[in-house]
Amino acid sequence: MNIINKIIKKIFSRLISIFCKYKWEKMYYTELIRSAYSGNYKKIFKPAFNKTLLQERSDLLKSRLSKYLLNIDFRLTNIFLGAEPEDYFFYEFYKKTWKERNLSVTRLRLNFLKQYINEKASRKELDDKVLFAKKWGKYFNRKWCDLQECSMEEFCKLFRSCNRIIVKDLEGSSGRGITVYEINNNLEQIYKEIKKDGTKKIVEEYFCQKGILHEFNTSSLNTIRVSTIRTENEVTILFAFLRIGRKG
Repeated sequence: MNIINKIIKKIFSRLISIFCKYKWEKMYYTELIRSAYSGNYKKIFKPAFNKTLLQERSDLLKSRLSKYLLNIDFRLTNIFLGAEPEDYFFYEFYKKTWKERNLSVTRLRLNFLKQYINEKASRKELDDKVLFAKKWGKYFNRKWCDLQECSMEEFCKLFRSCNRIIVKDLEGSSGRGITVYEINNNLEQIYKEIKKDGTKKIVEEYFCQKGILHEFNTSSLNTIRVSTIRTENEVTILFAFLRIGRKG
Protein backbone atom coordinates (compact mmCIF):
# COMPACT_ATOMS: atom_id res chain seq x y z
CA MET A 1 0.00 0.00 0.00
CA ASN A 2 2.89 2.36 0.81
CA ILE A 3 4.42 1.72 -2.62
CA ILE A 4 1.07 2.52 -4.32
CA ASN A 5 0.78 5.73 -2.27
CA LYS A 6 4.30 6.77 -3.28
CA ILE A 7 3.53 6.13 -6.95
CA ILE A 8 0.28 8.14 -6.72
CA LYS A 9 2.12 11.02 -5.02
CA LYS A 10 4.78 11.04 -7.73
CA ILE A 11 2.15 11.05 -10.48
CA PHE A 12 0.29 13.96 -8.85
CA SER A 13 3.55 15.86 -8.26
CA ARG A 14 4.42 15.46 -11.92
CA LEU A 15 0.96 16.65 -13.01
CA ILE A 16 1.26 19.67 -10.72
CA SER A 17 4.60 20.68 -12.22
CA ILE A 18 3.14 20.37 -15.76
CA PHE A 19 -0.25 22.08 -15.33
CA CYS A 20 0.28 24.64 -12.57
CA LYS A 21 1.40 27.97 -13.98
CA TYR A 22 2.05 29.90 -10.76
CA LYS A 23 4.31 29.13 -7.81
CA TRP A 24 1.41 29.47 -5.31
CA GLU A 25 -0.62 26.89 -7.28
CA LYS A 26 2.20 24.35 -7.07
CA MET A 27 2.57 25.03 -3.34
CA TYR A 28 -1.18 24.74 -2.73
CA TYR A 29 -1.74 21.48 -4.61
CA THR A 30 1.39 19.95 -3.09
CA GLU A 31 0.01 20.80 0.37
CA LEU A 32 -3.37 19.32 -0.61
CA ILE A 33 -1.73 16.02 -1.62
CA ARG A 34 0.40 15.95 1.52
CA SER A 35 -2.73 16.49 3.64
CA ALA A 36 -4.70 13.77 1.83
CA TYR A 37 -2.00 11.17 2.58
CA SER A 38 -0.99 12.37 6.06
CA GLY A 39 -3.10 9.82 7.95
CA ASN A 40 -5.03 12.56 9.79
CA TYR A 41 -8.29 11.52 8.14
CA LYS A 42 -8.51 8.12 9.88
CA LYS A 43 -6.94 9.23 13.17
CA ILE A 44 -8.57 12.65 13.66
CA PHE A 45 -11.05 13.83 11.05
CA LYS A 46 -13.26 10.76 10.56
CA PRO A 47 -13.88 10.19 14.33
CA ALA A 48 -14.56 13.94 14.78
CA PHE A 49 -16.90 13.93 11.78
CA ASN A 50 -18.90 10.94 13.06
CA LYS A 51 -19.11 12.44 16.56
CA THR A 52 -20.47 15.76 15.26
CA LEU A 53 -22.81 13.97 12.87
CA LEU A 54 -24.36 11.87 15.63
CA GLN A 55 -24.50 14.65 18.23
CA GLU A 56 -25.52 17.68 16.19
CA ARG A 57 -26.78 16.53 12.78
CA SER A 58 -28.44 13.17 13.41
CA ASP A 59 -31.33 14.53 11.32
CA LEU A 60 -29.18 13.77 8.23
CA LEU A 61 -29.16 10.04 9.03
CA LYS A 62 -32.30 8.82 7.31
CA SER A 63 -30.85 5.31 6.90
CA ARG A 64 -27.65 3.31 7.42
CA LEU A 65 -26.68 4.18 3.87
CA SER A 66 -26.91 7.89 4.69
CA LYS A 67 -24.01 7.72 7.16
CA TYR A 68 -21.88 5.76 4.68
CA LEU A 69 -22.58 8.22 1.85
CA LEU A 70 -21.97 11.25 4.08
CA ASN A 71 -18.63 9.77 5.14
CA ILE A 72 -17.63 9.33 1.49
CA ASP A 73 -18.79 12.85 0.66
CA PHE A 74 -16.81 14.28 3.57
CA ARG A 75 -13.71 12.29 2.55
CA LEU A 76 -13.94 13.75 -0.96
CA THR A 77 -14.20 17.31 0.38
CA ASN A 78 -11.25 16.53 2.64
CA ILE A 79 -9.14 15.33 -0.32
CA PHE A 80 -10.10 17.93 -2.93
CA LEU A 81 -10.83 21.01 -0.80
CA GLY A 82 -8.87 20.36 2.41
CA ALA A 83 -12.11 20.45 4.45
CA GLU A 84 -12.20 19.39 8.09
CA PRO A 85 -15.38 18.29 9.96
CA GLU A 86 -16.05 21.84 11.21
CA ASP A 87 -15.86 23.12 7.61
CA TYR A 88 -18.25 20.44 6.36
CA PHE A 89 -20.97 21.25 8.90
CA PHE A 90 -20.36 25.01 9.28
CA TYR A 91 -20.56 25.63 5.52
CA GLU A 92 -23.35 23.00 5.17
CA PHE A 93 -21.50 21.25 2.35
CA TYR A 94 -24.12 18.47 2.41
CA LYS A 95 -26.55 21.00 0.87
CA LYS A 96 -24.20 22.46 -1.75
CA THR A 97 -22.90 21.69 -5.21
CA TRP A 98 -19.16 21.31 -5.78
CA LYS A 99 -19.11 24.70 -7.49
CA GLU A 100 -20.58 26.31 -4.36
CA ARG A 101 -18.27 24.34 -2.05
CA ASN A 102 -15.23 25.53 -3.97
CA LEU A 103 -16.00 29.13 -2.93
CA SER A 104 -15.38 28.32 0.76
CA VAL A 105 -12.13 28.89 2.66
CA THR A 106 -11.55 25.53 4.34
CA ARG A 107 -9.10 25.02 7.20
CA LEU A 108 -6.35 23.78 4.85
CA ARG A 109 -6.86 26.75 2.54
CA LEU A 110 -6.73 29.13 5.49
CA ASN A 111 -3.51 27.57 6.79
CA PHE A 112 -2.03 27.68 3.31
CA LEU A 113 -2.89 31.37 2.93
CA LYS A 114 -1.35 32.16 6.32
CA GLN A 115 1.78 30.25 5.32
CA TYR A 116 1.99 31.79 1.85
CA ILE A 117 1.27 35.41 2.82
CA ASN A 118 3.03 35.76 6.19
CA GLU A 119 6.75 35.72 6.87
CA LYS A 120 8.00 32.69 8.79
CA ALA A 121 8.74 34.66 12.00
CA SER A 122 5.28 36.29 11.91
CA ARG A 123 3.55 32.93 11.39
CA LYS A 124 5.19 31.58 14.52
CA GLU A 125 4.00 34.54 16.58
CA LEU A 126 0.43 34.26 15.28
CA ASP A 127 0.21 30.52 15.98
CA ASP A 128 1.91 30.47 19.39
CA LYS A 129 -0.07 32.07 22.24
CA VAL A 130 3.03 32.45 24.45
CA LEU A 131 5.21 34.06 21.76
CA PHE A 132 2.33 36.41 20.91
CA ALA A 133 1.86 37.34 24.58
CA LYS A 134 5.59 37.95 25.08
CA LYS A 135 5.64 40.41 22.19
CA TRP A 136 2.25 42.10 22.66
CA GLY A 137 1.42 41.41 26.32
CA LYS A 138 1.95 45.03 27.34
CA TYR A 139 -1.27 45.86 25.45
CA PHE A 140 -3.34 43.14 27.19
CA ASN A 141 -4.12 45.19 30.33
CA ARG A 142 -4.26 41.97 32.33
CA LYS A 143 -1.78 39.70 34.09
CA TRP A 144 -0.55 36.54 32.38
CA CYS A 145 2.19 33.92 32.58
CA ASP A 146 3.67 31.01 30.66
CA LEU A 147 3.13 28.17 33.13
CA GLN A 148 6.26 26.36 31.88
CA GLU A 149 8.43 29.30 32.96
CA CYS A 150 6.58 30.27 36.14
CA SER A 151 7.43 28.90 39.60
CA MET A 152 4.78 28.40 42.26
CA GLU A 153 6.07 31.42 44.17
CA GLU A 154 5.93 33.66 41.07
CA PHE A 155 2.48 32.30 40.19
CA CYS A 156 1.05 33.08 43.65
CA LYS A 157 2.58 36.55 43.71
CA LEU A 158 1.31 37.40 40.21
CA PHE A 159 -2.33 36.34 40.65
CA ARG A 160 -2.83 37.04 44.38
CA SER A 161 -4.92 40.17 43.72
CA CYS A 162 -7.16 38.42 41.10
CA ASN A 163 -10.61 36.99 41.76
CA ARG A 164 -10.43 34.51 38.88
CA ILE A 165 -7.91 33.14 36.40
CA ILE A 166 -8.38 31.43 33.06
CA VAL A 167 -6.10 28.57 31.99
CA LYS A 168 -5.67 27.82 28.28
CA ASP A 169 -4.15 24.70 26.76
CA LEU A 170 -1.62 25.83 24.12
CA GLU A 171 -2.89 23.11 21.77
CA GLY A 172 -6.55 24.13 22.23
CA SER A 173 -8.72 26.26 19.96
CA SER A 174 -12.33 27.44 19.52
CA GLY A 175 -12.92 27.45 23.30
CA ARG A 176 -11.61 23.91 23.82
CA GLY A 177 -8.96 23.25 26.48
CA ILE A 178 -10.01 26.18 28.70
CA THR A 179 -10.62 26.08 32.48
CA VAL A 180 -11.67 28.92 34.80
CA TYR A 181 -10.57 28.91 38.46
CA GLU A 182 -11.98 30.94 41.34
CA ILE A 183 -9.22 32.33 43.57
CA ASN A 184 -10.12 31.65 47.22
CA ASN A 185 -6.67 31.87 48.83
CA ASN A 186 -5.86 28.50 47.23
CA LEU A 187 -3.34 29.52 44.54
CA GLU A 188 -0.78 26.88 45.56
CA GLN A 189 -3.39 24.13 45.17
CA ILE A 190 -4.50 25.54 41.78
CA TYR A 191 -0.89 25.71 40.58
CA LYS A 192 -0.33 22.04 41.46
CA GLU A 193 -3.60 21.00 39.81
CA ILE A 194 -2.95 22.73 36.47
CA LYS A 195 0.68 21.51 36.40
CA LYS A 196 -0.06 17.85 37.11
CA ASP A 197 -0.97 16.69 33.58
CA GLY A 198 2.23 18.16 32.12
CA THR A 199 0.59 19.90 29.13
CA LYS A 200 1.76 23.35 28.06
CA LYS A 201 -0.54 26.11 29.26
CA ILE A 202 -0.86 29.87 29.43
CA VAL A 203 -2.59 31.44 32.45
CA GLU A 204 -4.31 34.83 32.34
CA GLU A 205 -6.21 37.08 34.70
CA TYR A 206 -9.93 36.61 34.04
CA PHE A 207 -11.36 39.59 32.16
CA CYS A 208 -15.06 40.33 32.73
CA GLN A 209 -16.58 42.30 29.89
CA LYS A 210 -19.12 45.08 30.28
CA GLY A 211 -21.63 46.79 28.01
CA ILE A 212 -23.36 45.66 24.84
CA LEU A 213 -20.78 43.02 23.85
CA HIS A 214 -21.21 41.35 27.24
CA GLU A 215 -25.01 41.39 26.86
CA PHE A 216 -24.81 39.34 23.64
CA ASN A 217 -23.59 36.37 25.66
CA THR A 218 -22.64 36.70 29.33
CA SER A 219 -20.90 33.29 29.41
CA SER A 220 -18.02 34.28 27.11
CA LEU A 221 -15.71 37.10 26.12
CA ASN A 222 -17.17 38.45 22.86
CA THR A 223 -14.73 40.21 20.55
CA ILE A 224 -14.33 41.79 17.14
CA ARG A 225 -11.58 40.29 15.00
CA VAL A 226 -10.15 42.44 12.23
CA SER A 227 -8.15 40.76 9.45
CA THR A 228 -5.64 42.95 7.65
CA ILE A 229 -2.99 42.57 4.98
CA ARG A 230 0.14 44.69 4.61
CA THR A 231 1.63 45.44 1.21
CA GLU A 232 4.88 47.39 1.60
CA ASN A 233 3.88 50.30 3.89
CA GLU A 234 0.13 50.15 3.39
CA VAL A 235 -2.24 48.21 5.65
CA THR A 236 -5.65 47.22 4.22
CA ILE A 237 -8.59 45.85 6.23
CA LEU A 238 -9.88 42.75 4.44
CA PHE A 239 -12.81 42.05 6.73
CA ALA A 240 -13.96 42.14 10.35
CA PHE A 241 -16.35 39.88 12.21
CA LEU A 242 -17.97 39.62 15.60
CA ARG A 243 -16.98 36.51 17.57
CA ILE A 244 -19.61 35.41 20.10
CA GLY A 245 -19.53 32.26 22.20
CA ARG A 246 -22.42 30.11 23.30
CA LYS A 247 -22.93 28.67 26.74
CA GLY A 248 -21.40 25.19 26.94
